Amino acid sequence: MSTSIYIAVYSSPIAGQDWIKNRHTAIWVTFADGSYTLFGLQGIHGAFRYYERPQINPQVSDRFETLIKVATVADESVSRDRILDQLRRTEINNEPQDTGDYDCRKWVSDALANLGRIGCLTEAEREVAVDAMVDTLLKARDEDSAFPFSIMINYGKGFIDLNWMFNL
Repeated sequence: MSTSIYIAVYSSPIAGQDWIKNRHTAIWVTFADGSYTLFGLQGIHGAFRYYERPQINPQVSDRFETLIKVATVADESVSRDRILDQLRRTEINNEPQDTGDYDCRKWVSDALANLGRIGCLTEAEREVAVDAMVDTLLKARDEDSAFPFSIMINYGKGFIDLNWMFNL
């Protein structure tokens, strides 16, 4: 059995807000020994943290959208420890001025580039996988297509302004 690398894409954890920006991505590696681990970021802009979740299969999640095959590691000299080391070394950008553009998807792309440096995949394989990830993300609703409006309710002593957000 070979080591294989995938991108896992999940729908938004926020009910009714499965928008492009709310979708989550991670890296799933199935190792030659039959074990597997999910790698990624958790948290919010400016406070992201790296995680490793051994023996977690993304396909059993209620929020699972798709699994994108990135590569099968052809170089048998690339050990599990080298893969773990590269993923753990992938930089996490928590700088306040930069965090608006940084998220789990950027980390996945950077992590795949790091894995490419040690022979796990080619640059062409990374590009194809990242393009497929973006295509999957774009299947979610765009937040700009949501229609905001206010409802004013007279409750006898005045009005309450209830803001609602509906996805069209």
